[in-house]
Amino acid sequence: MLLTSPNSDPRSTFGSRNERRWPLDHHPALRFTVILAASWLGPAAATSVHAAWILPPAMLVFTAGALRAGTMLLDRLMFALLTMLGAVLALALLYSVWPWHLDPVATAGSYLSLIATAAALSGREFQIPRGVKGSDLLLLSVSVFTFVKLYQPIARLTPIQRFAFTTPLEDEITHFGFYDAIHSNGGYGFLRSSVAFPFVGSPSQLIYPQGAHLLYVLTDVFARSTTQSGNGVAEYNRFFVETMVGYAFLVLAVGWSARWLAGPRLRGWHEALVCAVVLGLAAFGPLGFVFRTADVAEVVGLALVAMLTAVVMRAPRQIPDQLLLTAAAVIALSYVYYAFLVMILPALLVGFVVYRRRLRRHRRFASLLAVVTIPIAALPMVIVETTSFSAQAQAGAPGAKSDISRELLAALFLIVLASQFTRVGRRSPTWRMTSVNLVLCLAGLAALVVVQGGGVINTSYYAEKLVYVLFLLCLLGISSCTLFLKPVRKVTPRAQAPERLSARLIHSAFLPSAALAVAVLALGSVNVSGSHAPSASEPAWLGYWSTGHVQYPDEPVLAALAQRGLLTDGVQTLVATSNVGYYDYRLSRLVGALNHQEARTELLGTLAFTNLDDIDSAAADPGGKVFQADLGLLLDGITTHSGRVRIVLANQDVAGAVTAYAHRHPGLLISVVILPAADAGSSPI
Repeated sequence: MLLTSPNSDPRSTFGSRNERRWPLDHHPALRFTVILAASWLGPAAATSVHAAWILPPAMLVFTAGALRAGTMLLDRLMFALLTMLGAVLALALLYSVWPWHLDPVATAGSYLSLIATAAALSGREFQIPRGVKGSDLLLLSVSVFTFVKLYQPIARLTPIQRFAFTTPLEDEITHFGFYDAIHSNGGYGFLRSSVAFPFVGSPSQLIYPQGAHLLYVLTDVFARSTTQSGNGVAEYNRFFVETMVGYAFLVLAVGWSARWLAGPRLRGWHEALVCAVVLGLAAFGPLGFVFRTADVAEVVGLALVAMLTAVVMRAPRQIPDQLLLTAAAVIALSYVYYAFLVMILPALLVGFVVYRRRLRRHRRFASLLAVVTIPIAALPMVIVETTSFSAQAQAGAPGAKSDISRELLAALFLIVLASQFTRVGRRSPTWRMTSVNLVLCLAGLAALVVVQGGGVINTSYYAEKLVYVLFLLCLLGISSCTLFLKPVRKVTPRAQAPERLSARLIHSAFLPSAALAVAVLALGSVNVSGSHAPSASEPAWLGYWSTGHVQYPDEPVLAALAQRGLLTDGVQTLVATSNVGYYDYRLSRLVGALNHQEARTELLGTLAFTNLDDIDSAAADPGGKVFQADLGLLLDGITTHSGRVRIVLANQDVAGAVTAYAHRHPGLLISVVILPAADAGSSPI
């Protein structure tokens, strides 16, 4: 049944026009019925034998077979992945409210049925190109290498031991709360706010984009063939590993998008050099900061920005596919990180102006797609407007940030604009659109910074996130530097065998390897010094991370609690084992998350726990006034509505005072756990 269309090249697809037709090919209705049934029976069979992990690749392949954009295998698969992400995040609106939620049979079956229906309506046969490029190996290998570098420090550790590496900031705990809520409740928090509240708190479940978390949950569901989240410690460990996969996906998306944007002119050693530099900067450059600071949603959002920009700036020849890919990318970005849509609007506007004539020929399909896409993409932002959340106030909110080197940003920006000084660049719609889009994005970003009262360096927290998007857009345009070089001479069939062999070795093996090696060493993926601890913004940070030197002080306390069975029993737990209030607050949030009660530790906010600077009755406080005040902060907020509350302590004086308080107030259900000093760890300050 694998056939090609009459206008396709048989050499580029599986199957040919001369292939024997199957009996069902003469009965379209019966064939569609069989395919529809297989869309459900296949996932059911795979899940029953605990092999649901095979379903996402199958969904990707069948999506690729229904598309026509991309004449090379990796291009088609990347387009299919973008389509699948947008479709799944849109279908998750249904998944959130139907009885099966994120069950692998229901999710895969519904998606495959949708693809089968779309293929039947369009009259398209299953068709996948076979062509590959030498740089495909470069793109895939560097992405895998990035994951290996991230996974290296924790590869041989137990889940408890990994907590020394997997809790960089409290943001990681917050993102795990969203992940855990979606896993347990089976859908978006804004559609299941009543059951999501105990996990993430209100109004977070309504205002924060949750698309990336839902994709990670689906990855976990398919990998384990079950919707059960299980042990909180194991779940947190899987979540952190999945975020590593997400960063590797970002590297692949950026490298592929830059290559697609460059078009067929980029080949040979030019292609190897450009791909190596872009991949090196993506994997080991400033973008590493978003992994360092646990920006889980931002990582996936940046990947979607790269792919959407590539699709718009160099649209596929198949106009329906162009429209479908753009719609899928907009929906996906809206649910993953809708703040980035601000930087995508100029690209969409430029694309509409440039492609308006070709789009006019498909205005009915475009109109229908817009009617479906706009409400779905706008829903998260509409829900935000129904809350008391102020987007304008949040835009100027402070937060930890790392400024991208303005010199590097300016250099990349000028490289892209320099394309307009070449005849090829001026005549190329892609490079004209890319240059105009960059200028518009820079102007919009500058306007935002001015309104917020900032400058070139002192941008706000969220403005700096948009600077990362601008850096990403410049990174995609690095290949414009090849416009100043002579095109790589293609080896003709008439060339002598030794000449063809040497040319292929140079262009396909040596130069890609050499370019990648230079990029890897120059950008710091290998920590040569072995001792220097770079700041979070330095490109060598990922190399330093892989050596195992980046550690956090949570593991001793968590190990002691795990040994006592106190991490997975579902009891609200407050940890006060150090003299640093914020450290205890952060650790209490983590323990609450592992007990599937992350939001319940908002009790800490009621207690003003972050102001608990010293809970030690040392000689520095002879009258015990500071001690009593801090003890009041710890205990006064616990009420009969709090339920059972466990307090973990390391100080004997504090433990005695809390125990006495619990005896005086038996209705509060307070229990005390004392950790030996050796298990209490040390504060990070």
